[in-house]
Order: sequence, then structure tokens, then C-alpha cells
Amino acid sequence: MSDTPKTLREYIKTTAINTLPPLAAYYVLRGFDVEPYLALVGAIITAGVQGALTMVRKRKVEPANILVLVGAACSLTITLTTKNPRVVQALELVPMSLLVWSFAISGLLGTPNSKKVAGVVAPALAESALPERGWSADDVRDWHQLHTRLCVGLGMLCGLYPVFALYLIFNFPVDVSQFAIVATGPTLVVLCITVAVARLRKFVGQRDLAVVC
Repeated sequence: MSDTPKTLREYIKTTAINTLPPLAAYYVLRGFDVEPYLALVGAIITAGVQGALTMVRKRKVEPANILVLVGAACSLTITLTTKNPRVVQALELVPMSLLVWSFAISGLLGTPNSKKVAGVVAPALAESALPERGWSADDVRDWHQLHTRLCVGLGMLCGLYPVFALYLIFNFPVDVSQFAIVATGPTLVVLCITVAVARLRKFVGQRDLAVVC
């Protein structure tokens, strides 16, 4: 069974576990007057070790952990080659950017990824299970349209975040931008997920109540 977060609380916990240790490593090293790019190396290594330890603990290899390790290797190579912390910060925005824009594009194409995620997290909300809940064809269509709107709207909102992050990176000291990016990026994602979950739960509650009545 996958250990992918199933609830918002689990997602927040996982985000904190993945975010705080590398951030702490960065500022501990900076506290010892280590150069910013080397402090980023420390943060990247910490993230990579976390990914490796997770695989050892679970005794299984998951795509997310592989991506963390590959990303850490690429970031280390770029950091040690360029010795430019701002370039590294900018490149580390790429994975998040690709993820959020994939949701926005899926909505624009009429195949919202959030509907697939909802079906995995709650099998009773999978496409094939909706008629079994007593939902009508109109309910199923409205469910699809809600996911489409959420993917487009929230995906584009999060998709604009890298522009803000790049402004921070190239206009503020590295120590300031590093904290600001780590603090605001995950927070924005959590807020968007909170909004999406609330909208989806409200929809499900209304439709299920209508079926009962």
C-alpha cells in the first residue's frame, strides 16, 4: 500500500517533514558563516538523505522518493558547478511549476487531474463509482465541471507563484529569499488544497443529501 497522504492533515504533516529539516540545515550552516551555496549543498544533501531513509524505512522504492534523489543529485551538480545559489534556487522551482501547471493544463483540456486524485484518495468518488452513489448524469457532469474549474483556477494561481519566487530570488539576499520561498510556496499549495477539498466536500454532501431525500 502506498503511503501517499490521504487527508489534508497528513499532507500538511508530510510537507512539514520534507521542508523543515533541509531549511534548518541551511540556516545552521549559515550560522557557522558557511557560504550560501555550500549551505544550499547541506540542505540538498539533507533532503536527499531524507528520501533515502524513507525508502529504507518503508523497504520499498516509490516514484516520489526517486524524484527527490534525482533532483538532489541534479541540484548538487549545478550548485557545485556554478557556485551560484540564486541559480540553484531558481532551478528548484521547476518541479513545483511543472506539477501545478500540469493540473491547470489538465483542466483546460477537460481531463482534470484532481478528479483522478479524488478517486484514488476516496475510491467511492472514482468515476465508475459515482452512479452507485445514486448520482444522476447531471450530478456526474457537474462533478466533472467542478474539478475542471478547480484545476484551472487554482492551478493557474499556483502557476504564477514561481514568478513571485524569482522576484524574491534576484532582488533579495539569499538568506531572506530562501526562507520566504520555503515559507510561502508550501503554504500557498496547502491553502489551495484546503479550498479545493472544502468545495468538493460541499458538493458531495449536497448531492448525497439530495439522493437520500
